[in-house]
Amino acid sequence: MELESSFKNILGEECWLIIAGKGTGSIVSLGFGKKMLRKKNVKNPNLTEEERKYDAEIILMVYCAWRVSSSNAVICSWRDSNNRNGPMLNGLNLFRSSRVLRLNLNPINYDLKIHFDNGIVFEIFCDITDIDEGDDNYCWFMGDEVYEIKFKSKLTKSVRYR
Repeated sequence: MELESSFKNILGEECWLIIAGKGTGSIVSLGFGKKMLRKKNVKNPNLTEEERKYDAEIILMVYCAWRVSSSNAVICSWRDSNNRNGPMLNGLNLFRSSRVLRLNLNPINYDLKIHFDNGIVFEIFCDITDIDEGDDNYCWFMGDEVYEIKFKSKLTKSVRYR
């Protein structure tokens, strides 16, 4: 599967960009790979200086339901408070500087599990089934390609414009 092959590009890569919190609702973006200098710095004070200055070579942007867990506990989910120092941001920050150990992609509905080397797992549940919701389940930006998992887990691929 082409999408699964593309996902393998983050195996061993560090998650260094995490965009979530106030202003994004439950939407989360994770960045991996090379740090690419932005044409213009982002002014969002909730981002690290590195996140304001650089974009990631590979980005996973999640609109649907998701959860962060360890081997013995659920840490946070898309339904938790996204306030600074709240459960959502604290849980997502467990990925920072962690490397991707393995991936599990469901070939039918494209649910995804990303296992990090610190034992934390990021799980994505493609629950958007109504076209009127307007959002994708998630998007995968890799090089010049964009994979979108749309409503009812329909996969599309297009060219990424920067």
